[in-house]
Amino acid sequence: MADCNKLHADSLHFIKKSLNDFPSLPIVVVTHHLPSGKCSSPAHRHSVLNEAFSTELSDFIHDCGALFWLYGHSHYNQKPLQIGKTILLTNQLGNVLQNEHSDYNPKAYISV
Repeated sequence: MADCNKLHADSLHFIKKSLNDFPSLPIVVVTHHLPSGKCSSPAHRHSVLNEAFSTELSDFIHDCGALFWLYGHSHYNQKPLQIGKTILLTNQLGNVLQNEHSDYNPKAYISV
């Protein structure tokens, strides 16, 4: 577990440093895991397994200044969310054999 905590701390440090190093540029953060419990599927919102899928960074996101935060991992396409000035987006294909792809948009894009 210590290795996971270190990996998380190192990754978050990288994001924070990158945001501070380029304050005047438009920033897009991309993570594999969900950056907030608000991104979870309603069916899994209170699951004890959420720690394996998301990290609660809502307070950080609120003040981070990023335009967009893109994320994946859950196979659930949450509608766009906004925390502070940051728009959280996902467009996950999921497992096609388990029919998780119905909300995937192959033409989706963002403009920065």
